[in-house]
Amino acid sequence: MGTDEYRRVRVLWPDHLNLARGKYLPYRLAERGTRHCLTVLSLEYDRDMSPIPGTGFLEGMPDMDCHFDMSEIRPGWEDGVGVVVGDLERNGEPVPLAPRTVLRNAVSAWESMGFKPKVGIELEAYVMEPDPDGGWRPYNAPGSMVYGTGVRTDPAGIVRAIDETADRLGFRVESINGEFDMGQFELTLEFDDAMACADEVFLFRTMAMEVAAQNGHLLTFMPRPIPEYGGNGLHVNLSLEDSSGNNAMVDLSAPDGLSALAKFCIAGQLHHMSAMAALCAPT
Repeated sequence: MGTDEYRRVRVLWPDHLNLARGKYLPYRLAERGTRHCLTVLSLEYDRDMSPIPGTGFLEGMPDMDCHFDMSEIRPGWEDGVGVVVGDLERNGEPVPLAPRTVLRNAVSAWESMGFKPKVGIELEAYVMEPDPDGGWRPYNAPGSMVYGTGVRTDPAGIVRAIDETADRLGFRVESINGEFDMGQFELTLEFDDAMACADEVFLFRTMAMEVAAQNGHLLTFMPRPIPEYGGNGLHVNLSLEDSSGNNAMVDLSAPDGLSALAKFCIAGQLHHMSAMAALCAPT
């Protein structure tokens, strides 16, 4: 489908809770972008709001702009709808709290030192099925196992439908397999530049959850949705490419194969572990 054939453009952006916020725009008006309330960045999962600095909560809840490049609109998983990830701005400046702004600043910091961050992400998720009481229960896949594949691991074909949709839309899936517990799956995408990888995973997650919903199931990436089962992981594989295109994390002459830079990165993560936990593992 050519971009001029889209009936609607679905403009999405990741918020601070990793939720996909956005709007549908008629294609004829999409080039001008759209606007959202800045104060959405003060929302919590339960819809409570707090006067967080930088969100305009006490300043009249002002708008922010969402811009995107029309050439980046890609086929979506809804008929006649293209999808694109937008950037958030306020008064012509990037919104500091916007996740894409935060990531872009981190990438720029590495690039100023001569390195290009490369990231690969492995997702883990549970498929849930409806229970008789109107809630959700674990996917009934008694033949599932870690590294399981086939109909015994995915009897209703939910993950197969996600994989087929991803392939049709050009997502760069590296592998999909059963994880440790019943109804749990690992979905891995190929590594890429940090921003490209983050955008790809953001859209893939959104697509996967919606395909599952269309098939009457719930796909959840929550850290531990089933207390008696194991948790879902999110593996972020980071490497740094130097000016020659080599992996700066590797030193084949070292006994462990790690460069001094790689060890500095590990030391930095250990040093900031407590602060990182507040953002990466708040519960």
